[in-house]
Amino acid sequence: MLLFFSRKIYNNQTFSLPFSRRELAEFTGTTKESMIRTLAEFRHDKIIRLDGKKVEIISPDIIHTLSRLG
Repeated sequence: MLLFFSRKIYNNQTFSLPFSRRELAEFTGTTKESMIRTLAEFRHDKIIRLDGKKVEIISPDIIHTLSRLG
């Protein structure tokens, strides 16, 4: 989802998420809690910077690898 917004929608590694966490969870087929936990883990691991709805992808290679592995 992060790569989709970054590459296909905004063409930038820094962007604002267009949906709430609940809507993002529905978009990706997961629960709101899982979405929040994943974003928090990515932030903690310095894969992304997160400030409200503003996201900056710091390590796109890691996100790409995780998306391939599922």
